Amino acid sequence: RNNCMYNVGVYLKKRYPENGSPEKQEWERKMEHYNKKYMKPPCDSPEMVKTIASVKNKDYHYKCKDEPIFSFCNAKKCVTREFGVGDDAPVPEITEIRKYDSDPPIYFVSIGGDSVEVDDATLHDPEKFSLACMNQIGQPMMPVPRHIWRKLLIKHFANLKTVPAPASSKVDVQLREILAEYINKIPGKEIDDVLRGIAYTDEEGTTYFKFPKFWKYLLKTKSWAEKTYPKGKTIRLMETLFEVEEKTKKLAGKNNRVMIMKTIKLDRPNPRINERQKEPWE
Repeated sequence: RNNCMYNVGVYLKKRYPENGSPEKQEWERKMEHYNKKYMKPPCDSPEMVKTIASVKNKDYHYKCKDEPIFSFCNAKKCVTREFGVGDDAPVPEITEIRKYDSDPPIYFVSIGGDSVEVDDATLHDPEKFSLACMNQIGQPMMPVPRHIWRKLLIKHFANLKTVPAPASSKVDVQLREILAEYINKIPGKEIDDVLRGIAYTDEEGTTYFKFPKFWKYLLKTKSWAEKTYPKGKTIRLMETLFEVEEKTKKLAGKNNRVMIMKTIKLDRPNPRINERQKEPWE
């Protein structure tokens, strides 16, 4: 009963602000009236004196996590109400983080009963994560100090659940498929065709192409994570995976820097054996 009247007092104090008078405030009179009208049986006088004194404290807030209002709490709706929670709104609690093991990875964060999908950079930055929450579930987060956010991530990553991703989502498979398509889709008929932005493969099975042309093709697919794998990193990846070398080759009578590698055939895409778990909104 005391908790109930305390929350009633918080509401009344928000609705009938204090006017600075030393006399009994309107919210106090209303609180006594509400006690007699709605509480069965009413709180006795000593209880009311104690409860009113608690509400008089400048740091008065709704006790959202205590009964009897905990069972009826709807923070999202309450924060939009005139006399609802304000700065004292409960911070949405992250209950779980799941990692979809693609390349780059995707994270699904369970927060306040909803799920937010983010990349690694967004998850690592509390401000970016708040923006993702605002866009996806309609509720930005209250500011969180970076060191507190980092501790929270460390805690959840200790029990991180990983959802297997299909092989086709791995960066090496993605790059191989795109490169094979680039080489084989419209193959050049002679070495100088490399200058036109297409690849040429000779009779020995050696393929030649210019990286800037391939890079444009790669970005046009809109499937390449450019921020995670920029030009330099992509070249190193190609060197590691396909033993690509950059050499000088005479094309149309002039020396040009070209990429040289053993050709790869255009294989059928890998079947998606492992499907990720569907999220609530899907």
